[in-house]
Amino acid sequence: MIGMFERKRPNRTSTENLKRIVGNHFGLSENDFVSISELNCLESGCPSKETVISILSPSGETRSLKVQKSIAEINSTDIENLVLK
Repeated sequence: MIGMFERKRPNRTSTENLKRIVGNHFGLSENDFVSISELNCLESGCPSKETVISILSPSGETRSLKVQKSIAEINSTDIENLVLK
């Protein structure tokens, strides 16, 4: 049974590229931490993959973004259309 988190890791290059796009778009510093997780959606009617991007600042503030695509499918336009929560 496939759970929410797959054991297979996304391509490291795709993940690093996405971190760079997020950092550039939101003007993050090298002190901000970006975490990216690719999840399987188990609910009916939702896309098979969802990527959660968490941004942690040195002050302790955490912001999250969700994209209804796999890491490899996300591009700069997808990030530009997101609003930090």
